[in-house]
Amino acid sequence: MKKIGIIGLGVISKNYLPALQASPHLQLGAVSDVNEQAKCRQVYKDYPFYTDYLQMIERERLDFVLIATPPATHYEIAKACMQANVNIVMEKPAVLNLVRYDELLEIAKNRNLEFEVMYHFQNGSETLAFLQSYDACKISAVRVHIQDHYSLDGKTIVEDRRILQGVWLDSGVNALSQIKLFLPFESVSFVDSEKVLCPETNLPIYVCVKLIIDGVPVEICIDWRKDMNSKITYLTYDGKPMVLHNSNQSIIYQGKETSYATMPRLEAHYYNYFQKFQGVSDEQSSRRIHEILLDVNTRI
Repeated sequence: MKKIGIIGLGVISKNYLPALQASPHLQLGAVSDVNEQAKCRQVYKDYPFYTDYLQMIERERLDFVLIATPPATHYEIAKACMQANVNIVMEKPAVLNLVRYDELLEIAKNRNLEFEVMYHFQNGSETLAFLQSYDACKISAVRVHIQDHYSLDGKTIVEDRRILQGVWLDSGVNALSQIKLFLPFESVSFVDSEKVLCPETNLPIYVCVKLIIDGVPVEICIDWRKDMNSKITYLTYDGKPMVLHNSNQSIIYQGKETSYATMPRLEAHYYNYFQKFQGVSDEQSSRRIHEILLDVNTRI
């Protein structure tokens, strides 16, 4: 069993603990955050805490680190950790620039280290059930609708969510990572988009993107303006409508809804991820997701 430490104890990190405690592959050794009053520090009160992640790596003799800091900080932290000969697991998106992504891949290759991006949306229980029970080749259209309540007035992004860099970079990567399980992404064409910007940050608070991926029409709409948390994937499957209700962890097809929920949604995502974790990632698949994510970001 390999030893892992967490860098960044923001809101999302509370979902890692039960998943890591149940992992047959990784053992949590310590946690780190530059802020001693980090939001989820108390969740990890039974583990050594550091404000210096490099000190944590050295003292705890870690094999892996899980980087869960804001996206703009990922590159610097990942590079420093790999230079300390530690393997990387990183929250999405990995970086905000494809050149930097390639640089991190090269460092990992040269040092024989793992550099893995953790796409939690790929590990929804309903998505895994679809892959096990249905044939993705029968998908002829995809629509993904994601809503998060990250605005109080319906116009501006709340302060503590601005570090996520807007709806597309934060949630578009979720949608693309799920769709990548269904389609090979051999050809991707940008069709159209619409967006609404937060006037205080100039970051998109709403976006709807239309693509053609491998001949399949794809629509991804993300909205942070409403008092709603909802993730739903609509498929045309074998000529019929199918719903992957990502929030409910269920599949609705031919008038029947089948639930796959055994725990809260985000807990399930990370639980499923760390159950099958082997420290071997599909680097080219991950890079392709980022290539499309960042290309679309320049177009919207």
